[in-house]
Amino acid sequence: MIPFKKFYISEKKENYGRYEFKLSNRERENNDKNLQKVINRMSGRASILSFPFDYNFESNILTNYNGPSELDVYSAERLRPQSKGQDVERLRFDKAKKFIKRHPGSRVFFPAEYIEHEKNQKKPYEGEIVKIASKDVDVQNVLNGKFGFVEWNKYGYQCTKIGCNYFAIKRFMSGLPGLDIIDLDYVAGPSFKMIRQINQAYKYLKPGGLLMTGINLRDFRAGPAQEDRNYFKQFQTPKDYRTIGDKSFDVPEQQQREYGITYKDSYEQYNNLTYNILNRIKGDIKVPLTPIYVNHYRGGTDNKGHAMLRLGFTK
Repeated sequence: MIPFKKFYISEKKENYGRYEFKLSNRERENNDKNLQKVINRMSGRASILSFPFDYNFESNILTNYNGPSELDVYSAERLRPQSKGQDVERLRFDKAKKFIKRHPGSRVFFPAEYIEHEKNQKKPYEGEIVKIASKDVDVQNVLNGKFGFVEWNKYGYQCTKIGCNYFAIKRFMSGLPGLDIIDLDYVAGPSFKMIRQINQAYKYLKPGGLLMTGINLRDFRAGPAQEDRNYFKQFQTPKDYRTIGDKSFDVPEQQQREYGITYKDSYEQYNNLTYNILNRIKGDIKVPLTPIYVNHYRGGTDNKGHAMLRLGFTK
């Protein structure tokens, strides 16, 4: 292990490194004894499902814990060009290549759609040809089994006039395996769809595994259906689910301020929202879900950054 701040000096050039309070929250996670206990029990190779655009969470697990020494990373992130004409497929491969170079022995699996089996004598490889998926690769479609997975490798990228194909040396996986870690780092507010996704993801989690999620506490966007609009009211009703006198998961006001949340009346408001969300997740999943980590922090790069809720669960 190396000191956390030294570890993130190398990340400053990446997008993640600019978010001061997200960085502070990650440091707090690394020092949390509950999370340490769960992750440090994982030895050898562990599997993880996340949104690994820059692989910061994955690198942090390998560098700042005494748990797994190698990771199998499964991606559930839809990529969009960050600039006009940017090749997002090339970017996906380049990010994975950088992660593998930094952590030899780890593997990266991309969501893909099976096309055909082909033997090509003109290439130094042969096997199944699958298309790396870039559209509709949100966590819902991944959890629903819309995509399979293929492992990244150095022969993995080639573009033609009809699109970019992946030539898989290793087998095409039809779905997700059992997972040791799931990180659903949402940027939106709580919703029926989000709770359903957490429910589905939890079913893939191995016993003793860790599920982390981030939820925006200031972004309440109701869907078009009346069912959704009624559902959202639960999160905003003060103490609707909170047990009187129960302060097990309160985030102290001083801690909120330490992590950048200085909004007026945020202490009670965000704690009530946290309990409402926790109880809704527990009520929908209907399994022994155990929260082991709760924190509020400000996301974004300036004072306009929204308040975020970070939760950790073990199975």
